[in-house]
Amino acid sequence: MVCLQINYYEFVLIVLVLFHLFVTNHIVVTDLRSFNMNKNLNTIDQTKSLINKMYQAVKKYEEGDLSAANSLCEKILANTNTQPDALNLLAIIARQSKQLKKAEKIARFGVISNPSHSQIKNTLGLILMDLSKNIEAKDLFLQSHLEVPLKLDYISNFAKVSHNLGEWELSEEFYGKALKMDASFIPALVGIALVFIDLGQFSNAREELDKAFDIDPFNPSVSHGLGLLALACNQLNESYLHFDNVVKLSGGVSDAKVNRGLIRMLQGRLKAGWSDYNLRSRRRWNRSVEKFTEIPKWSGECLRGKSIVIWSEQGLGECILCSSLINTITDEAAVVFLECSSRLVEVFRRSFPKITIVSDGDDQDIKGQLDSPNFQSSIFDLLGYKGLDIVKNPISRSFLKVTERASKSLRVEYQKKEQGTPLVGLSFSSPQALTSRHKAFPLALMEPLLKMDGLRFVNLQYGKDRSKLTEFFKNADRDIIDDGNIDPSVSLSPLANQIGALDLVISVSNTTAHLSGAIGTPTWVIVPALGLGSMWYWLSDCQNCVWYPSVSLFRRSMGTDATLAKQLMSKLEKIAFK
Repeated sequence: MVCLQINYYEFVLIVLVLFHLFVTNHIVVTDLRSFNMNKNLNTIDQTKSLINKMYQAVKKYEEGDLSAANSLCEKILANTNTQPDALNLLAIIARQSKQLKKAEKIARFGVISNPSHSQIKNTLGLILMDLSKNIEAKDLFLQSHLEVPLKLDYISNFAKVSHNLGEWELSEEFYGKALKMDASFIPALVGIALVFIDLGQFSNAREELDKAFDIDPFNPSVSHGLGLLALACNQLNESYLHFDNVVKLSGGVSDAKVNRGLIRMLQGRLKAGWSDYNLRSRRRWNRSVEKFTEIPKWSGECLRGKSIVIWSEQGLGECILCSSLINTITDEAAVVFLECSSRLVEVFRRSFPKITIVSDGDDQDIKGQLDSPNFQSSIFDLLGYKGLDIVKNPISRSFLKVTERASKSLRVEYQKKEQGTPLVGLSFSSPQALTSRHKAFPLALMEPLLKMDGLRFVNLQYGKDRSKLTEFFKNADRDIIDDGNIDPSVSLSPLANQIGALDLVISVSNTTAHLSGAIGTPTWVIVPALGLGSMWYWLSDCQNCVWYPSVSLFRRSMGTDATLAKQLMSKLEKIAFK
């Protein structure tokens, strides 16, 4: 260890700098050792220089000059590449710039090289929450909290990630801890209000948000919470005003505009909401709206005699939904290439024989087969030019095809035991979705199915929850068809053929629901309650679906799942074989 002689004035300067860094809540320099114990820093001048650079980096960050702050941090790390505060600020800047993978890499290195530095653990936790790695984030927030028990940010972040994981009691407990320490702490007031919204305790949520508003009426997170509360209460116009206020208070950040657009889309006002909602590519991930930099982006130009490359984005369900617009492109363009998930390739090739379908990642297939395409577009962007009138002009027929022979064969096999008995497919969760906890329907409320005669049930659940549905029936000594030959994780084509063999599908909002609707099988979709799990394409107040004519919508609202379950069972009894 290098011992440094510091005079009184130098010591005061260092203490003042460290105090400033501490109170910013962006960076915490725990003590002078992070600067003076490195063997490469053997002079007081070097130490003072690096501390000054850190001070300037924080100042530039607070002024919004991320480039200058980033450069200063890199200069510090050129002298000592494990300096935690510089690494922490670099990770924060990368996160704020939506470069989440880069931010994660920096923060992980910071945690490994500085295992006792609580702030960089907290930063890594925030990045992992953005990446939906909530379980690991929760562990990091807990470590930070145990190391610095009285820091409000750590307590509040632990509460937030617990909420993300659906651990409402734990989340409420930790938000309560934070508010006992500081009753005016806005993140905890808003956070606990969001928990109450999820639990359907709207009056409690209103009380907490009113407190937050009285403390800081110009805080964007308060208006955001009020917007979500109004949305959950089906007060869409009020919700729009709150999200519009968030846009004004936040300087028009993309996330705020996307939420504002979502409200208009839910109201069926797609044209009014599209420009806002279409900023989704910049929300959190900062994704490019052009996948192929050398191909011009299509902006609605005439495609007669032209070629276009369409590439998929978002989830499989949204890709299926937007594929309903592909025929409007093939009717006009001379050549169409569609790049999509390998799981959709077979279904799409069968359904859209006029176009070339390739698996995503097979860019060479496109470049090898198509010489200088005229345009490119994401499949979701087709909506902006071909689908904004969908509410007035709903799709009138199914658009994805099954292999008829395969579907008929499965139907014969499934009805061997009970000829003529209606076949009903079931799916109760969307395990891979960011909003999975809002979409999932409680299995316990489906118990009347176990006592219902005259129906044969088929397990259409996918992912980690598939076995839960089989066990649910098995524990009640009731049969459900669980066809091990159908593996949707590889291809959706066999699942499509299976759905084509059924009389009815009952599903939450997930890939199964979209696939069933696109095929044309009668489908009852259990739509998430308005709020954090709102899906714009189900709109907010109709029972039929504008995208899929065979789909009927059953809308959930907070605290009414039991009533909705009874409604479903009552309708189901009417189709049972007598």
